[in-house]
Amino acid sequence: MGLFSILYDWLSKGENASKFKVKRRVERQRADGKIEVKEVEENKYMVRFLERDGNSFHLRGRKKGTVLYHLLLLQIINDADLNDELHTYHFVLLRQVLESIASFLGEGRFSYVLDKLSFKDANVKSDIINALSHERVYSQKLSPMGGDTKVLFRKVFKTLKDTFYFSI
Repeated sequence: MGLFSILYDWLSKGENASKFKVKRRVERQRADGKIEVKEVEENKYMVRFLERDGNSFHLRGRKKGTVLYHLLLLQIINDADLNDELHTYHFVLLRQVLESIASFLGEGRFSYVLDKLSFKDANVKSDIINALSHERVYSQKLSPMGGDTKVLFRKVFKTLKDTFYFSI
C-alpha cells in the first residue's frame, strides 16, 4: 500500500502531475439559454481496487476524493469477521491498519496502538500479530483462523472499532 500511496500522490499532486492529466471541454447550458464552455483537467489514469467476491475477482472503482485505504481494509476485515470467514492473512490487513493508526499518531511501531487500546500484554500480542503477518508463514496464510488466534484477532479488532469509531 505504501507504493500505491506514493504513486497516487506522485501522479495526482507531484511536480510532474501535469504529465498525467488531460484537458477536456465541458459545455453547460445556463438558465438564460447561453452555452458556457470551460476546460476541465482530469487524470489520464483510473484508480481501481481488486476485490474478491466468492471465487471471482472484480475491479472496484473509486470516485472523486481521497482513497482511504485503511477504511477499505477495515471493511474487508469487518465483512470477514461478520461472515466468520477469517483467515490468517487477515492478520496482515489488521497489522496494516494498526501501522496506519500508529503512523498517524506519530509512532513507528504498531504495538503503540495496542498499548493505547489498554491491552495488558501488548508486546506479546504484537509479537503474535507480527509472526502471523510475515512471509515465513506461507503455509498458514490461506488457512482458516481458529482457536486462540481467532479470539485474539476478534478481541483486537473489536477494541479497535469500539475505541476509534471508524465508519465502516
